[in-house]
Amino acid sequence: MRTFMQINLGNIRENPLNIHNSDDDEQIQLMADSISEIGLQNPLVVYEDNYAGKKVYTILSGHKRYRALIRSGKPPVFSVPCVVEEKPVDEMSERELLLQNNMARKDPEEIKRQALEASAIWSRMSPERRERYAKQFEARFIIEQKKKGGRYDPAFIKDNFRPRLEYIRKMTGLSVCNRTVTNILRKELEKTSEALPVEPTKEKVITIKDIIKRANSLSGIISVYMDGDIKSEELPYLTDLQNVLQETTANIAA
Repeated sequence: MRTFMQINLGNIRENPLNIHNSDDDEQIQLMADSISEIGLQNPLVVYEDNYAGKKVYTILSGHKRYRALIRSGKPPVFSVPCVVEEKPVDEMSERELLLQNNMARKDPEEIKRQALEASAIWSRMSPERRERYAKQFEARFIIEQKKKGGRYDPAFIKDNFRPRLEYIRKMTGLSVCNRTVTNILRKELEKTSEALPVEPTKEKVITIKDIIKRANSLSGIISVYMDGDIKSEELPYLTDLQNVLQETTANIAA
């Protein structure tokens, strides 16, 4: 349950899971000057915690404001207006909350950190939770395609690349096809090959069904980039490649 409290500055601590630990020094100084002049205008968002055997309040939103309070010279007994939330149920939930509370950030480096953090959370997420997200994204795609009068291709969402992109958009507020995000994910994809899953066995027999599945998966990934912000000279190549994949799978299936 959410409550509003005045909490001593000395009883508040920064969240160790906060990825923005190198905020702009100049901006914090400007905030400190503003606090000295007119006071803190927006409360911190915290949750009750235990640290080193002591009751403390860990920040969920407002790390810059907290640093500005310290910078402005406020003593530990200074009373800080805070919104107190329930403690997150686990580390993954807490990391998600920290990302969502920083959606307004626009600096390219901050955006990159947020995208990488969201991707890391997705990698460590339980298969059951990941599947729930994927089903939500798939349901939305079906609705969007019906509105556009287009045909929904299940392969577009079944591979692990598109759901991961959608999750990053949900956690950061970024466009799913934002070039920064797709470039980050493309590099990660090259390392993990998650979009082309092959079950680990001693001997893998590649069937026609496997070939069709992988070709459809590649076609879906290409569609992500074609829908995004890519250079115009790349479009003909991607379109030709996608057409070849679709024609090949159709011929094999026949």
